[in-house]
Amino acid sequence: MTLQGLKNYVITSNRYNFLLEGYMSLFSKFWPTEEVETVMVGFKSPPLTFLPNFTFSSMGEQDDGVSWCDPLIKFFEEVSDNVFLMCFEDHYPVKPLAPEAKLRLEEGLEFLHNNQADKLYLMPDYFGKAKQHFKGKWHLSFDNGGELVTTSLLPSVWRREHLLKLLYKAKSLGAQTPHDFELLLNRSSTEGRVLLTPGTTEEACIYANLDAVRSGTYNSGIFHRWKHNRSTGPQEWMQNVDEDVMKIFKSMEAGWVGRNV
Repeated sequence: MTLQGLKNYVITSNRYNFLLEGYMSLFSKFWPTEEVETVMVGFKSPPLTFLPNFTFSSMGEQDDGVSWCDPLIKFFEEVSDNVFLMCFEDHYPVKPLAPEAKLRLEEGLEFLHNNQADKLYLMPDYFGKAKQHFKGKWHLSFDNGGELVTTSLLPSVWRREHLLKLLYKAKSLGAQTPHDFELLLNRSSTEGRVLLTPGTTEEACIYANLDAVRSGTYNSGIFHRWKHNRSTGPQEWMQNVDEDVMKIFKSMEAGWVGRNV
């Protein structure tokens, strides 16, 4: 199994879609975009020039009065991909997809395609949720209430039917936002098979994500930390972040300020 043909669905909204410019720059810098096709999924298309293998797909008019799940349910019921990467427009990759991590990801994709698992969590196992060894380089996570990784919307590879099951369940619980999706579903088992890599080392991280926005505000605190020691956080994979990456974060901060004054 290779990454060839893997779709990367990047979820956005009208408020945040300008951040796709920074996402596109960094994903194309660090991931093999000749293999992975990125589809940016939102409502109003931002005035951007899309790079090769990046497209925008509109879910129609944004209606803040309906559940966050509704347009995504309609969208993912219509796509033909059974396995795909999914993240948000502010999940900026800050390090290359390392060769070993790519091999591990390709191994995990085979498990999903063979219906042996439902989700690959691509971030390190911060909370010690690895329950037992599964196969190869992957471990099976716990799936009780409060496990976090099972409902997390951080960069992950999903089986479509499992994501749709959770979207329908979150809608029935009254989820209005992505945070509601994670919080409400996290109260009980998702009855899913989530695989992850134990540990918090740089090697454990497949998708080296740094949020451009946190809790509705731009993540500007990273600039002071980076200026001090070239890191954007305490984790190993956040050390020695390139200056070019920080320039992209800074340019997107200017766009954020211009839209949120």
